[in-house]
Amino acid sequence: MYIDETGDRGFADRSSAFFAMTALLVPEESDWLMRYATGGLRALIQTDKPLHWVEHFRRKHPERRIRAAEVLARLPDVSVLHVVADKATIHQDAGIRTNKDRFYNYLTKLVMERVALSAATWPGGPRSAIVRLGAVKQMDHKETLRYLELVRDRGSRFVVPWDHIKWPPKWLGTDWDGIQIADLYAGMLHTALSGDVTDPSCAALFVRCGHQIRRGPRGQLLGYGIEIVGDESFVTKRCWWRDLAGADV
Repeated sequence: MYIDETGDRGFADRSSAFFAMTALLVPEESDWLMRYATGGLRALIQTDKPLHWVEHFRRKHPERRIRAAEVLARLPDVSVLHVVADKATIHQDAGIRTNKDRFYNYLTKLVMERVALSAATWPGGPRSAIVRLGAVKQMDHKETLRYLELVRDRGSRFVVPWDHIKWPPKWLGTDWDGIQIADLYAGMLHTALSGDVTDPSCAALFVRCGHQIRRGPRGQLLGYGIEIVGDESFVTKRCWWRDLAGADV
């Protein structure tokens, strides 16, 4: 399980409108295909550096974005999770508004809970999730780990099957191929949510990979592959939501 984030954790006027975390779940037997795809994309854009959406897949390189989406959409058996925080509709009294670390820790908890549930209900039988997160500058990840351990130890394992996560999760650099691919999925999400709500083109790549987002037994996205902190309409009011969600509208 590879996890990366997009947006920033601040609530100041110049901060991003949202902060999101994306998890890429890759079955062990398909991990080599993900690594193969990463190497192929690096060769395509002629770089030896770790792939990064902001650096290598800018708006001025639409052909790169299209190629990346096509490659990712073909990865077999992977599952993708997104947790999105709409900052404007998070209650003013919420503790996560006043503390960037608490904000990050809370969203990490939400992602980890969904990773555990995904591993426990994986098609073909339960799995044990090895979780690797992209390291975040100016974050004390040891404190995040202590918070997650507190949540895990105090919570009900009947609700969240924490036993399906190999402990502890680890924060790693972008030299890991899986972290780079998770960054690309997060980048497509960022592009979709940064566009005008009436513009379907901003989400074309995100929707192209929409079949990989985890869904519930009736095809539901919300609460399964997409979790929204704040007002759900921040995502669901967008013109492309129906194309992404299908039956979940």
